[in-house]
Amino acid sequence: MSRASRTPLILAVFAAIFVTVFAWVFTRPSVFAEPMDPKVAVFNWEYDSRPYSIELILYDNIYRFYGDQPKGVLIGREEDGLTKYLNPLEDDGTIKELVASMRALVAQNGLSDEEAVELAVTFVQSIPYDFDAVGTDDARMPRYAYEVLYDNLGICSEKSYLAYAMLREMGYGAAVFSYPKENHLNIGVQSPLEHSTDRTGYSVVETTNRDIKIGIIPDIDPSGQAIQTEALQRYNLLNPSTTKGKSLSSPIVYARTQGKEYAGVIERFQAGKELVEIQESLAAQKELIETGQADLDGLRDRLDDYRNRKAVRAYNSLADSYNRDVGDLKNLIDEFNRQVSRYNVLVTEI
Repeated sequence: MSRASRTPLILAVFAAIFVTVFAWVFTRPSVFAEPMDPKVAVFNWEYDSRPYSIELILYDNIYRFYGDQPKGVLIGREEDGLTKYLNPLEDDGTIKELVASMRALVAQNGLSDEEAVELAVTFVQSIPYDFDAVGTDDARMPRYAYEVLYDNLGICSEKSYLAYAMLREMGYGAAVFSYPKENHLNIGVQSPLEHSTDRTGYSVVETTNRDIKIGIIPDIDPSGQAIQTEALQRYNLLNPSTTKGKSLSSPIVYARTQGKEYAGVIERFQAGKELVEIQESLAAQKELIETGQADLDGLRDRLDDYRNRKAVRAYNSLADSYNRDVGDLKNLIDEFNRQVSRYNVLVTEI
């Protein structure tokens, strides 16, 4: 056979191989066609002092599949590296199933849209933090959301990827917040711009501690877990933290997506501002109470002196002034205690 007569056959074989490869790459067969070795994963957590529970069927072969996938995010190529973590494979319906179960709980308990977001966030926060992975290669090569659910364990990045996927499935805009200086990662949920974290259009969602509410910028301890600090120290508009942990810098924002807005942060923002006002008022009132108490102590000493000297007229004249001052001080203390009670209520709200 001549070179000329062989050419069409070679091209035909090449074309067949190309079509086969093209079809495999772009119409990949389902990797989860036959899930094997199922296990029931039970998740129990609390939201707003009420218990919740979800069961998921997870599979060992799918878990091992994710374990073999490429991991890690390269500096300078963060957007590309995050894609594989944030977008579930079409064949994997786990996040859809998880969110469907979450929606069922929302309906059963009559929760609002804002409460539904908070329920999902507390679910992720309640997954135990993987302290053993801190400072190891595992921390530099985060696992996928499926692995976090399967192991019921995760570090900041891994739990954040899970929360991001859940919020996107719920229809909310989300973004990844990265803090290279502090070696930390959390996410943001889309929220009104004027109430968002650093006016990014997203309110910070910290996944490593179940006591950190949406919109709260925590401090981070050496393990990478968020620290539960006093409300006035951890609210993003208020006083800087003085805890043993390190404060987070402004985040670098990646993987921005648009969707529904979480409005719950507005009430938290307003509560935070009121806390500041009450704190300032309490400080001023405390000074007045201490001054008033000192003045009363001085008047009492003078009254004792008049009584001992039997100076009745002077005693009675001063007693009237003393009683008026006692009444004024009592009113001031009552107002102080009222504001303390309001302060304590607001602390629980934010």
